[in-house]
Formats: sequence, structure tokens, C-alpha cells
Amino acid sequence: MVRLPVYHEDKAGRKWIMAMGISQAVGWIGLGKMGLPICGRLKAAGLRVTVLARNEDGAAKAEKEGFPTCGSLSELAACEVIFSAVPDDAALLGLLTEGFLAALGPAHIFID
Repeated sequence: MVRLPVYHEDKAGRKWIMAMGISQAVGWIGLGKMGLPICGRLKAAGLRVTVLARNEDGAAKAEKEGFPTCGSLSELAACEVIFSAVPDDAALLGLLTEGFLAALGPAHIFID
């Protein structure tokens, strides 16, 4: 079982506060309209976010925002929790056929 952080809303400050720490590294695939802003929120919440940029534009965005990048799906598997925000089913299936699933173990959590 993996314990995820519990958040509560600070009504006066209008922001979410992490009530307990998390030691997991979070991996992210897809830095488009949804991915990059979500990565920013995860980073702001104190999580260590490593990204896999699928193209040069994504790599430039990651570098600009200060996210560590990795060069392959198997490198990203060093993260315990991995999210993807890719544009369509074909892109997701492409990830799965590139050997990504083979790099994951029973302790990994993959969220699309």
C-alpha cells in the first residue's frame, strides 16, 4: 500500500497545505496544455517531479520551468508514481509498446 499525502484547505490563505510528507518521486509524461500546469502544481506542493519530454518543445518547456528530465521511459521508471497526459489513445498505446510496462514493477503506480 502506498500512502499519499493528505491535503487540507487553508481557508484564510486560499491554498492547499500538505498535512504529511511524501517521499515518492513522481514521473510525468506529456507536457502539453494539461501536463505542464499540473506538474507545476505538484512541484509547488513539494513533490519531486521528473518529466519525460516526448519532443524538443516539451524539453524546452521542462528546462524553462526547472524540471529534471529523463531520456527514456525506462529511466522514468525510477519514479514510483508515474502520470501521463498524452493527447490520445494512439499516443498512450505508443508508450506501452515502447517497453514502458516492462520497466514497471509491482511497486509502481501508473495513472493516465
